[in-house]
Amino acid sequence: MFKRGRSLLLAAFLLVSISISAQNNGSRKVTIRGTIVAYDLGLQLANGRCRQTLIVQTKRPINGEEYIIVRYEGFCAEVIPEQKLESAQYWRFALTRDADCDQRLDDLLYITSMSPTGKKLQYPRLRLMPGTESERIPSDKKLPCHIVRPSDFEASPTKR
Repeated sequence: MFKRGRSLLLAAFLLVSISISAQNNGSRKVTIRGTIVAYDLGLQLANGRCRQTLIVQTKRPINGEEYIIVRYEGFCAEVIPEQKLESAQYWRFALTRDADCDQRLDDLLYITSMSPTGKKLQYPRLRLMPGTESERIPSDKKLPCHIVRPSDFEASPTKR
């Protein structure tokens, strides 16, 4: 009986260890440098917080991807102001991968709603950075999404 109980305890310990290890690997931060090629100014969510979405061209591709989504969700006062976004600088981001927010560029370009008469309305959401109009961002495949916190990004004084 003691051996069986010890075996069950060891099996439970291994299962918990593997689970904790998997969770830690999924939330590992990766630091990248890149330029912002498109952005929104932040959308206020129903819970009163804001979500800001950036499309970033990485200096070195991450898992073969040159373009990624960088998403901030938090206090509205902490979104990146437009003046800072348009300074055309390199940025450093400490990112956490979140496959749940992977999206196609086409799905991010407009906010779609229905009018009271049933007419479909579209409003531009993302703004292209000046000088990035010729970028060839894949619009039909999902871009990998990463989460950033307010303390995990900074603009570099190095111009593009």
